[in-house]
Amino acid sequence: MAYRRPLDPEAVIKPFATMTVEMLPSDNEESNAEIPKTVASLQMVVEGELAYGDVRIEGDESVTLGSITVENGDGLWELAVRLLRQMYDFEVQRNRNIEDTNISAMASDAE
Repeated sequence: MAYRRPLDPEAVIKPFATMTVEMLPSDNEESNAEIPKTVASLQMVVEGELAYGDVRIEGDESVTLGSITVENGDGLWELAVRLLRQMYDFEVQRNRNIEDTNISAMASDAE
């Protein structure tokens, strides 16, 4: 049975966990919505010494993250940060590849 609660900074690792980012209506917003709207989620799975997960962002495709090693003393926050870091590293590398391709194309055009 799933339940929702704020994540304790000292939360221990469980075999399955989902962290969500929710958007709450502001005090200035006229909204009948009492239930927060989920805008992103990170689903994590821990198997032995490995952890992996999926990220879902509203309006975007799900991104499957590679596995990371669970280190001694890790909690859910540490795993979440290291898993999410993979998305950043992937985007940086992708942007570098695009830049390299553009530079190569410009060099070919100049010849």
